[in-house]
Amino acid sequence: RIMETDMPFVSLNPATGQVMQTHAALDAPGLKQVLQQTHAAQQIWGQAPVALRAEALRNAASRLRMQRDRYAQHIKPSSISQSK
Repeated sequence: RIMETDMPFVSLNPATGQVMQTHAALDAPGLKQVLQQTHAAQQIWGQAPVALRAEALRNAASRLRMQRDRYAQHIKPSSISQSK
């Protein structure tokens, strides 16, 4: 069962509690559309050659590494010590 609501979803920075972004809630037809699009994208991805998927993941990893300092600013020091 899908609960319809006008209440938005809020993305918080876990280190500061600052609101980063607010997202509107989806109604049932909107959710169905997003799920259909997601499923279609997964089907296409699953049919892509492994080498192409591996290259895409390597490129994503490279981009993440290039911006690691920016992302590191959003991590609390206490969360690093807890994960080890």
